[in-house]
Amino acid sequence: MSDSPVVLYRSADCATELKSALQEWNYTPVSFQSTSEALELIRKENSSGLIILEWAPAKDDISSFLQALRKIQHEIPSYVVLLGKEEHHDALLEALHIGAHDFFLSPVDYPLLQTKLHIGHTTINDKQALIDASQVLERYAMHIDRIAAERARQLFHAERLSTLGTMSAGLAHEISTPIGYISASLQTVKIFWGQIEEILTNLNNEKQDEKNIDKLLEKYPKALGRIELGMQKIDKLMSGLKNFARSSRGERVPTNINDCVHMALEMAESTLKYHVEVKTDLQDNLPLVEVDAQQIEQVCINLCVNAAHAMEETENAILHISTRATEDNHITLTIEDTGPGIPEEALESIWQPFYTTKEVGKGTGLGLAICRNLIRDNSGTIDVTNANGGGARFVIVLH
Repeated sequence: MSDSPVVLYRSADCATELKSALQEWNYTPVSFQSTSEALELIRKENSSGLIILEWAPAKDDISSFLQALRKIQHEIPSYVVLLGKEEHHDALLEALHIGAHDFFLSPVDYPLLQTKLHIGHTTINDKQALIDASQVLERYAMHIDRIAAERARQLFHAERLSTLGTMSAGLAHEISTPIGYISASLQTVKIFWGQIEEILTNLNNEKQDEKNIDKLLEKYPKALGRIELGMQKIDKLMSGLKNFARSSRGERVPTNINDCVHMALEMAESTLKYHVEVKTDLQDNLPLVEVDAQQIEQVCINLCVNAAHAMEETENAILHISTRATEDNHITLTIEDTGPGIPEEALESIWQPFYTTKEVGKGTGLGLAICRNLIRDNSGTIDVTNANGGGARFVIVLH
């Protein structure tokens, strides 16, 4: 505020006297003719929010003016003093209930009015300081929210890469297998081509050559087919790895949860295939639910990999995965293993960040905490119990 606060006033009977008093008290008086004009003036930067208004109900709707001021109190604080005659006493008293702060009856007690204006000016300054502080805090909170959202996104992505690292040994084996028979088939093709060249340059025994060529023509496409199949498997695996490693955009689109399960099983195949039997019971024609498919895939992969690790010492290890639609079109996804299960006292602790029962270097302790957050972000719930057979059972419900 300036050293000489602006006071908006409208007074017909004592305008000259009031103006002189305001100037004497080191205020800058600014007159207005209508309440609509006063609303425009109070929004200007040099306005102090102090208003002196003569009660003149026949001139305009003062009640509406006071209500309008009340609506903008959280943005532009004001302090309204009404001036009126004795016959206006009841109306002035009623005005206090709808937004006026004080009133004076004729003749005006100027020393008291000066005190009231000083109180009003102090009150407005205090309110404005609170408004400014609130706006700063709101901007700071929005900034913190943006930082938190970005950190959460980075944390989710880091967990995906951690899961990828956990599966890396198996994935390397999966890649080396097709590379192995591609290499072998290439050597075979080279041999076949050498034999063909030899036959083509030696045509002395035509019948024998025809037989050899027929055999080579029969084997040659098979060798090329194995090469093509191997390349397709590598391409599919690498495509899945790239999709899994990319950062989620958080976009929710209508999704068939069965597709998420299939993709997750493909990605986790290298971890599961050698010691875990996977049994699926996926309901056909599931209703679509709006989720971030990549995030649901991450949850499924985490749970499958965790189950595989839990069943490393389990004979005849089995992973059951099922999907069902409820009557209200909610989707239930159940992932259950035949491992040792979870200690009863740890059923709640497992959701806490950095809680893990794995050996050092085998887990971050963030997987299940992130799973719960991802499911919540997709308007779902996830719960864990121990199955009748002793293994862990995770039940996800998506709405």
